[in-house]
Amino acid sequence: MAVAGEEARAPKLRVFFIPFFATSHIIPMTDIACQLAKRRLAEPTMVITKANAALIRLHSRPLRLLRLHRPTPPSTLSLLGRTPPFRYREPWFRLVRRVPEDLQSRRPLPETPKIVLYNPVHDHVPTDSHQFTIPDLPGPSIKMVKSELPEFLKHHDFLTSAWDDLKKSQLESYGVVVNTFYELEHEYCDYYRKVDCQRAWFVGPVALCDEQGKAGRGGGESEAARENRERCMRWLGGKEAGSVMFVCFGSWCYLEDEQLREMALGLEASGMEFLWVLRGDGEHLKTEWMPEGWEERVQGKGLVVKGWAPQSAILDHEAVGVFMTHCGWNSLLEGLGSGKPMLTWPLAFDHFITERLVVEVLKVGVRVWDGFRSTFEKEKVVVPAEAIERAVRKFIEGSGEGEEMRKRAAKWAEIAGAAVAEGGSSHKDLNSLIDDLFVLQRERKNGKHIE
Repeated sequence: MAVAGEEARAPKLRVFFIPFFATSHIIPMTDIACQLAKRRLAEPTMVITKANAALIRLHSRPLRLLRLHRPTPPSTLSLLGRTPPFRYREPWFRLVRRVPEDLQSRRPLPETPKIVLYNPVHDHVPTDSHQFTIPDLPGPSIKMVKSELPEFLKHHDFLTSAWDDLKKSQLESYGVVVNTFYELEHEYCDYYRKVDCQRAWFVGPVALCDEQGKAGRGGGESEAARENRERCMRWLGGKEAGSVMFVCFGSWCYLEDEQLREMALGLEASGMEFLWVLRGDGEHLKTEWMPEGWEERVQGKGLVVKGWAPQSAILDHEAVGVFMTHCGWNSLLEGLGSGKPMLTWPLAFDHFITERLVVEVLKVGVRVWDGFRSTFEKEKVVVPAEAIERAVRKFIEGSGEGEEMRKRAAKWAEIAGAAVAEGGSSHKDLNSLIDDLFVLQRERKNGKHIE
């Protein structure tokens, strides 16, 4: 590192992070900020709403916080996971388009890009369930069906237009920092650098970089979060290695009551011990959906946690043997980093595409349901208890399929850990990011424009 080694005489970099409201965005961005702070070459600042400050304070390394001092969204929209998806998209985009003005009022800064990758595919397919190959992508062939594509690709709405703005911002930015690691998807990393942006740094899985703070990541400082953390760890401590299935669908997604009932019956019938996290609050945490007598029947074999739970710490626990997930990107990386095979249950956004990586490319997971699925709320079908039971049993009956997935998942945990360790691909890319930002800082001071 030519530049990063000049810590003693170089001014610190000032780096601002502007995360989306959701914990699934706040946490990994905070992880990256902490890694920059750890190197003592940068002064990271998190730009946040008041409701989100507690999530960041729990990290093991202190960070500077800059609160948005303007009319903020309603409190129910300040932190996702407490709000149905259709209510937070538009307020977020209205807010984020004006954030740079706030920053510039305090210190002159260039426009901060908000970036999401978007690649259009076929203009038309015969039916929603017709399988087609996504064209012009590197690496293994990926087949999709229209019903499983993100909604904004199927129906033109405000988000479709916003995606165009995001893509333009990406192409005009200095570069993009990505929470992935080169070994996981090297074909896409190479393609991304050549085609989609001028510079890219792959620095993940960032969750593996905060070993001390894993138990509290994303939980905030509330008493309920502390109680859930202690309850989960205590319960897992009394279980045999690999005997528990962890069920969690992230901070955004939730299941309707009928589906919750089928899930409860399927988990019970499988015979496998489980720790099931129900996120959100209010309507989504009522218990009227529970089958009569179910709580008593699964007592001791199943733990239902309402609200937040320490996902990283749970996945790292030796008692956990398999992870049922919605295939959110953070959950995928945390599952791989912990070496856990997965039962996939995608629900929205890019989940169905990520599932292809888990099941068809990495071969560390299996689908819960092979029937019709859709990202569109009105098209969703209820997955029956029998299908859930059948999928779970693949990991408790000593089947060759389940064992092979366990072995592959364990191997990926080693690869992911090596990537973020000193000398690994992600560790090197983070150092390169710092070097490049110092170069950018120096060249701008000298009046030189850098593309």
